[in-house]
Amino acid sequence: MEQNKVYTIKLISGEEIIARIKQEGGVTELIKPRAIAMNATGGFGMMPWLVSAPDSNVLIADTAIVGAVETGSIVATQYIKQTTGIQV
Repeated sequence: MEQNKVYTIKLISGEEIIARIKQEGGVTELIKPRAIAMNATGGFGMMPWLVSAPDSNVLIADTAIVGAVETGSIVATQYIKQTTGIQV
């Protein structure tokens, strides 16, 4: 995975996370990770993965990742807006 691109990551626990990443030595740093949450209308929203530390970066073992794909442009734009305040 390329450093600092926005990825959708599926964890071994089944959770789906959106985050920018940095990888080094078997560890992935999730930068301001957001969890995907479905809403009542069938859409989805993003919420901090760690509610008690919403803007914290999180280190996870690479072995916790089942799969990852570069996040689609519409969702990536919303992630950037939510985590940085920058309108792309």
